[in-house]
Amino acid sequence: MANKRGRVGTTIVQSLIQSLWGAVMITTVSACSYGTFFIPKQQKFYGPTEPSAIAISPQRDLKLAYEKLGRVAVVVSGNGDGARVHLQNEAAKLGANAVIDLKVKRTFWRTSASGLAVRIFTN
Repeated sequence: MANKRGRVGTTIVQSLIQSLWGAVMITTVSACSYGTFFIPKQQKFYGPTEPSAIAISPQRDLKLAYEKLGRVAVVVSGNGDGARVHLQNEAAKLGANAVIDLKVKRTFWRTSASGLAVRIFTN
């Protein structure tokens, strides 16, 4: 009888440890965010812009004159608003005033977004 209780106790402890480990991993992974950008080799460098002023559009091309600055991409936990803010921050580092060709993918806990950072020229 003692041996049976020992096995049940061990199984319960193992189950608790696995559950705790799973909760720690979900919390760790879901709390992360990642941002990056790619700059072409012959790129001009502009000073950083205000992230909140950067327009975001799913359009692949614009009728206005613009210069391609580079691709930006982010992966964040949570919804699309967080991805938008992080995408604007990455584009601002390149001196962009817009992000076009926006692509968004949502999973259970994360949202990834990417687009082309551009500098629109106004006459």
